[in-house]
Amino acid sequence: MGGGGQSLWRPRGLIRAPDRALTAFMQAFYSDNFVLPLPPGHRFPMAKYQLLRDALSAQLPQVQFVQAPAAIDPELAFAHHPAYIGAIA
Repeated sequence: MGGGGQSLWRPRGLIRAPDRALTAFMQAFYSDNFVLPLPPGHRFPMAKYQLLRDALSAQLPQVQFVQAPAAIDPELAFAHHPAYIGAIA
């Protein structure tokens, strides 16, 4: 990452934000369509991800945050066995 970027807080320390020139045409994809009901106190509460996106959006206004389109079966096949894809379809 380039020098001169802003520091962003994260639970385990600081990360450096890339220079604005590097992120001027960057897109970051997210999905709020699927919310997994997790028990209270779970290590990865679902609300955490929207809070993270909101924080990043505020820190990196030059990055375009885009709702991710649903994956289609051929795309899923890059990471999952066809039997699994058939079972969840």
